[in-house]
Amino acid sequence: MSAQLPFTQSALPSTLLRAFDKREYARQFIEGRLRFGLLEHYKRIEDCRRDRTEGRASLTLVGGSHPSPAYYSLSSPNPHYIICASHPAVCTCAISKFGKFLVCINDPVELLARICEVWKHDDRRSLSSPTSIWPVLYNKDDRVELASDILYSGCLVYAQKALAYAMEREYRYVLKCRSGTKKDESLTLNVGTCSDICSLIFL
Repeated sequence: MSAQLPFTQSALPSTLLRAFDKREYARQFIEGRLRFGLLEHYKRIEDCRRDRTEGRASLTLVGGSHPSPAYYSLSSPNPHYIICASHPAVCTCAISKFGKFLVCINDPVELLARICEVWKHDDRRSLSSPTSIWPVLYNKDDRVELASDILYSGCLVYAQKALAYAMEREYRYVLKCRSGTKKDESLTLNVGTCSDICSLIFL
């Protein structure tokens, strides 16, 4: 399984940032113990990460082949787990709420490749599990004039949020499990040390 990007390589920043509220968690990430959170868990989590609309794609299509507005909504029966990171130019005020310990992912594509290499051997993996880093689109429930392939690919289920979250400038690593897989709040992959591609900084 090769790592791929949903857009051109140049569209992905050369580094990404991930914030942690404890130094221990940041160190574990650098050591290669990557904790993915269950997507739907963020609908009910009791902190600043809560988003009641996670796991649901939603748009209103207007124009083109749609003479009248068409509502598009999609969810998935498959459990999805995500690691969230942000563009390096993100305003620190937008991510400081997640913690003051920042890990700089100095090679996002190499990290993706290591994740894919481990995940492809996991019995929980769906055959259609993404092998990409997905930039979050901040257009949930918005009106859009044209429908592109990306709208129908299913990726908006795990890569779409409301405009109110746009300051976070988020990118996601995604694991898709087989339907019927037991849903735990998190899933941890051990991809081996990432100290060669990740470093710890502070806000």
